[in-house]
Amino acid sequence: MRLLWVFFISLWGVVALFQAPLPADEITWLVTEWPPFQYREGGEYKGYAIELQRLVEARMPEYTHRTITANFARIAERIKNGNNACAFGMYKNPEREQYGYFTIPDLLFFPNVVFMSKELHGELGEPVSISLRGLLKDDQKKLLLPAKRKFGPVIDKIIRETRAANNVEYVFTGDFSKNIFRRLTFERIDYTIEYPIEGKFIAAQLGAEDKVVSVMIEEGRTLLYSHTLCPKTPWGLKTVNAINRALLKIRPTEAYRKAYEQRLEEHLIPVYRKAYDDIFLNETE
Repeated sequence: MRLLWVFFISLWGVVALFQAPLPADEITWLVTEWPPFQYREGGEYKGYAIELQRLVEARMPEYTHRTITANFARIAERIKNGNNACAFGMYKNPEREQYGYFTIPDLLFFPNVVFMSKELHGELGEPVSISLRGLLKDDQKKLLLPAKRKFGPVIDKIIRETRAANNVEYVFTGDFSKNIFRRLTFERIDYTIEYPIEGKFIAAQLGAEDKVVSVMIEEGRTLLYSHTLCPKTPWGLKTVNAINRALLKIRPTEAYRKAYEQRLEEHLIPVYRKAYDDIFLNETE
């Protein structure tokens, strides 16, 4: 009788095991500390990329989601090692394509722009776009840049051609961005180069948002894409496909577009919205 009882208990355990719901697959989202793109403040993850990532997560109930902070080197290491981790908002390049799978574009964003004082903007006729080469020809106007910062091949080439010019200065220490915008605010320099939302965020931190304006650079005004990166493993391929399905559903929504758009200066919104509707929504690679 006792053996029969043990048998039934064991059989019940096996049945319960097969009836129990399987644990959901888990994605570890790797985010950088780069405000206002992604950052952690008061124990909470914030930034426009985080808002977009959360919208993607909501469309993937078959996964559980957790988020941890990692610098770019750590992100590359974890993806290369085949961890079940992904990173939103990554540039696609040949090196990363060697060890990871990319989703369709997850974010449309502006390239670097010129930030200048409102006084200079008015003096130049309040342009929406301007030639960086033309600006650099004016020896009376000072450009201040963070040392060793890369702005993309087109802009880097223009700067390289004028590196020895007296009207270009560099910041080598401290918080580059804040130091540059602090000097721009106090009119010790005339302009700098930064991403539009990042520059606006820094200016707001300094209480100087109304003292600077962003102007598109004519030599490099094409808007850019980023992608979500996952490891080159069977899990990574499956997860990229799941993220793609989520993106195709939510990219056309106003909530998805506005996470980035609402942080732009007003004069850039029509340019962004046209590129979003005409190009971004049709991009599937």
